[in-house]
Amino acid sequence: MARRNALVGILIAVFTACATISPERALEDDLMWEAARECKARYATILSIDRIDHYGRLNFTHLGSGPENAAFLQCYQVGLAKKFEANADRLGFGRLSPSTRTLRKITVPVSMTGTSAYVTAILNEAERATLLLDTGATNTVITPTLAKKLGIAPPADARVRIANLVGGKTLEVPFVRLRTLQIGAAVVEDIQIGVYDIVPHLAEVSGILGTDFLRHFRTSLDPAARSLTLEVMETSPVTRTMPTASTPVTIPSTRTLAAPVWKVGDEWNFRWDSPRGSGTYVSVVTREESANGFDCYVVRTGRRESYYRKTDLAFVLEKLNREIEQQMRPPALHFVWPLSVGRTWDEAYTTEWPRDQRTRTHAFISHVETEETISVPAGTFVTFKMVRRLTPGDALNYEAWYSPNVKRWIRLRQPFAYGVRTTEITAFKFN
Repeated sequence: MARRNALVGILIAVFTACATISPERALEDDLMWEAARECKARYATILSIDRIDHYGRLNFTHLGSGPENAAFLQCYQVGLAKKFEANADRLGFGRLSPSTRTLRKITVPVSMTGTSAYVTAILNEAERATLLLDTGATNTVITPTLAKKLGIAPPADARVRIANLVGGKTLEVPFVRLRTLQIGAAVVEDIQIGVYDIVPHLAEVSGILGTDFLRHFRTSLDPAARSLTLEVMETSPVTRTMPTASTPVTIPSTRTLAAPVWKVGDEWNFRWDSPRGSGTYVSVVTREESANGFDCYVVRTGRRESYYRKTDLAFVLEKLNREIEQQMRPPALHFVWPLSVGRTWDEAYTTEWPRDQRTRTHAFISHVETEETISVPAGTFVTFKMVRRLTPGDALNYEAWYSPNVKRWIRLRQPFAYGVRTTEITAFKFN
């Protein structure tokens, strides 16, 4: 028996009911249908693509209980992301200006109120505005008042998207095209931004600066120095958002991450919670030192010192009260760089406990599942979610969410016999 199913696609409105639509919206519509039809041809249980509604939700008819639905939707997501990337300039997803591409690092002043940072933006080379720096927001959004000043107030048939905001909140926001968005010497051209009174309680603030602008740079915020550093990336991959039936998440992108560089004095604060209790701890990079033939960062947590290989953060050994408690041969690969969604690696190593004169061999398979924006006590961050499983048997070892802005995982979930232990970052600072 055929069943009808509505699964959510790209969160981009396509107003097919309008008599005329913009070239960008028409192109989005064409790409969505093209991606859907290409994937339908790969799965016999998908009978037809019925329609794509104005929120981009994909409605299709399938046979039976639909065990291939997830694979079909994943095919659609990945295929559409590639098509959007190939047509980024035509779709108005933003690009670096030629003058910005010649720069390496751009440092701009910020103002701080508590933990919130604000930057001065210049829009369309005409209007100055104060924007809240929000690494958890998918899109830049400005107030209707500012849009009106710029002469870009959204028309009645403006594209509507669902914007992901801090704390997981979502809003339906009309979008318009901005010719230039400038922060300091950093200029992104031809970018689509939302129009909504997103921070009505902040009268002097005209909106938020989101990851649609920041994705072109590696960013570093120094609250003490009241500065934001933007390092121009060699490539600026396109990342779109994909929702489930009720909650938007970020789909796999073509972005890759290089191994981070730690410095002496870098510090991360964590809290953990489990059925057995809860607690906090602080990890600090104290020095660099050679161990087992590798140049390592030494990270102190209480009385323990963990040695991580500098090239890839592989776990080499751990000392307790300055004596080796355990060491891994070869070092344990918790990351393989460049990190990217879809990357999978196998590893096997032996853990040695010198004091107990015992060893144990471990084998794992790790997979970077997706790119997600998550909120933890330290803030809201774009992360790469990684899953590590034991082999053979496929038992879950842990789930980790790595943030390039924090240079470590910011959430870790570990299953134990007594229940799940969850650890999250509460604060961090870089030297």
